[in-house]
Amino acid sequence: MGGKWNDDRRRQSLTRLYPNQKLNVEDILKIADSFYDNGGFKEAIDYYNQVLAEEPYNSSAYEGRGCCYYALLDIDQSIFDLTSAVKYDSQNHSAYYNRAMIWYHKKDFANAKNDFGQAYSIYGDSIEYTSNFALAHFELKNYTAALELLLPLLEEDKYNPWTLEVISACYFEAEQFESAIEFYQRLLKVNSNDVNAYNNIAFCLLEAGLYKEAIRHCNTALHINPGFAYAYNNRGFCRFKLGDPQGGLADVNESLDLDPSNSYAYRNRALIYESQKKIDLAVADLERALTLGFTNKFGLAVEKDLKRIKG
Repeated sequence: MGGKWNDDRRRQSLTRLYPNQKLNVEDILKIADSFYDNGGFKEAIDYYNQVLAEEPYNSSAYEGRGCCYYALLDIDQSIFDLTSAVKYDSQNHSAYYNRAMIWYHKKDFANAKNDFGQAYSIYGDSIEYTSNFALAHFELKNYTAALELLLPLLEEDKYNPWTLEVISACYFEAEQFESAIEFYQRLLKVNSNDVNAYNNIAFCLLEAGLYKEAIRHCNTALHINPGFAYAYNNRGFCRFKLGDPQGGLADVNESLDLDPSNSYAYRNRALIYESQKKIDLAVADLERALTLGFTNKFGLAVEKDLKRIKG
């Protein structure tokens, strides 16, 4: 059959492995882990329970059972077991890490950061622990902390695409646009078809007033993906700033056709409408932008635009 064992094959294999032998705790743990590794989560739980009946404070058994419950989508029980695992062995870094992954997928980034940090403090040589600890910092907008963890990773693998992507995003979100461009360009050496990298470079350039260069990067992104809404939006803003409001309006409209939820495109279109003295349309777009997702800084800018336009 390949892959996972069926139940009969599991039992037969384990019988052959331990014939007429009383199993000790370590043997039972190995059996439980074998079931877990092969997808037999319910059977694994039975064996982990046997371990805990013998040793109620066995951290490894709690961790293994917690991972089984997570695979079976019993998240609360999984968290309980992983919490017990670190309670009974404060150096169990993988239990901290597994609990951190649950927090992360629940978007509880504060708890995820704390648990990734515990795992990292115990076993700092793990690239996986380091990377995810940095990612939790990123989600919490702690960009400096994330960069302090990620930049040293490039010393061993200077073109790791995941590391380059997150470093670029840290600089981008921190509005350190020159550094963001540098790392996005390094990322493009790994993947020359990364439309997000081209588009984000374009945004960095337009923030510096380099509109023609920004348009060139938007064009490259759209050549790779003609349906990439955000490149149309950025190109539209650049065309508007270069004195082509009609061309800018066409691009921003195309962006909104592709993604009607883009608050940034509504703001850009409002600025074009304002330049054309279409005040009612500008106000409507700015009010629409405020109903959609945005950063605090963007929201303040939109409110400032509304106050200015309404007079």
